[in-house]
Amino acid sequence: MERLSYIELAGRQCPLNFSLGAVEEIGRRYGSLEGMQEAFSAFDEKPIHEALGDILWILAVLLRQGAEYCRVMEGREEEPFTEEQLKCLLGAQDAGRITEALTEAMQLGQGREVEVQADPKNGEAAQGR
Repeated sequence: MERLSYIELAGRQCPLNFSLGAVEEIGRRYGSLEGMQEAFSAFDEKPIHEALGDILWILAVLLRQGAEYCRVMEGREEEPFTEEQLKCLLGAQDAGRITEALTEAMQLGQGREVEVQADPKNGEAAQGR
């Protein structure tokens, strides 16, 4: 099962990992994943600096977890960008791209593999029997 997604930052492909460690950090800040979702759904009601601050904070968490995953599982050292570095590297125009990358990482982290078995009755119906 694929655990990592990637985002390009400053010409580098950076791994993102929505792991249990990320869930723990998010829970400390927002109380729960639902609390994070509520914070994101209220972006239009927040001042732009607060909304962007939330996005950058979550991005930094997933970058740290991605780097740690690479270290543990692949034996390679990734130096994740810090929240302060991200503030320098990114602009407001990057918010959509970042949000898409965060969403993809979260979907991968919550993904489940589902085994599907063929049902002979469904096969007959599909063949017009």
